[in-house]
Amino acid sequence: METECGIVKKVTGKYVLVEADAVSFCSSCSNHECTMRQSSGRQILIENTMGAKVGDRVFFVIPSKGLVLSSVVLYGIPIVFLIAGILLGSLVPLPVFHDKEISGMVIGIVFLLISFMLVRLASKQIVKHNQITPSMVKVEKLL
Repeated sequence: METECGIVKKVTGKYVLVEADAVSFCSSCSNHECTMRQSSGRQILIENTMGAKVGDRVFFVIPSKGLVLSSVVLYGIPIVFLIAGILLGSLVPLPVFHDKEISGMVIGIVFLLISFMLVRLASKQIVKHNQITPSMVKVEKLL
């Protein structure tokens, strides 16, 4: 887990809206013309466990296990389903299509669409079990 920081922009109930750098590794880069450095910050909702106020600098961590898991869910599942659908459609062609390649493409797309529903369900479970929820580790008063 790498500690990141951002500035509190808004306090809403027990949460704070933190604007963090777009890309944390930009500070070590010497390429000042890069478009990633110039992109605007990302906004993250974090539970205000340390009493941060608007304008404070907040240090937070996002569990690396959750980042890896969410990447696998978002990218891995659709790719596996697409390839499985193409292979299945090519090996067992649909009688509607006279060509194995067309059958593979159609079944591949259907499997890809099914995978999006599975990704949605898996994403809800990841959020439900707090696996990617950022947590506050330090607050610095700037004002």
